[in-house]
Amino acid sequence: MSKARKGYVITIFILISLSVSFTTYSQGLPNSHSSDPEEVNKRVEELEKRLNRLEPPKPTKIPISAEQLEAEKYYPTETFPIPTVMDKGKKIHFNIIKNDPGYIRPVYEEHWHSTYWGGRWSYVPMRIQYALHRLFTTYDIGISGELNFKQNVGIEFPMFQNKTDLDLYIVVF
Repeated sequence: MSKARKGYVITIFILISLSVSFTTYSQGLPNSHSSDPEEVNKRVEELEKRLNRLEPPKPTKIPISAEQLEAEKYYPTETFPIPTVMDKGKKIHFNIIKNDPGYIRPVYEEHWHSTYWGGRWSYVPMRIQYALHRLFTTYDIGISGELNFKQNVGIEFPMFQNKTDLDLYIVVF
C-alpha cells in the first residue's frame, strides 16, 4: 500500500473516531466503554423524561395548549354572545383614512422581486397566500411592522394617525 493511501486510510479512521466521540459527547451520552449500569440507567431515565416533555405518550388531539389556558386567565370576564352583539351591538367609532373604490390590486409589485431589500418580500408561497387575503390588520407598533404591512398588502396609506394610542388598521379589499 502506498504512503498516500495509508495516510488517507489513517485520516479517515481519525475522522470517524472524532465524529463518534463528538456525537457521544454532544448528546451527553455515556461513552460505550462505561461499565457502570447505574450511570447508564440514570442517563436513559433523564432522556426518557425529556422525550415525554416533547410530545404526549400516545397520539392525541390537544384542543387547548397550556399557554392558551394561562392566557385565558386574563381574558375579559364579561363577554356577550355574537348573535346578541350583532342584534343589539354597539357602534365602534372609526376613521376611514383612505377610500379608493377604483383601486385595482396588483398581481405583482416590483418590491416583491428578489433583488429588492435582499428578497425580504420575495418568498413566492407567502405572496400567493397574501394574494388570497381580502382582509389585513395591523397595529402601528413601529417602522418594521409598518414596512411589512404596507409591502405585503401592496397599498400605501398613512399610519401613525394618533401618536398616543395603539391604533388598529384594517385594510379590506
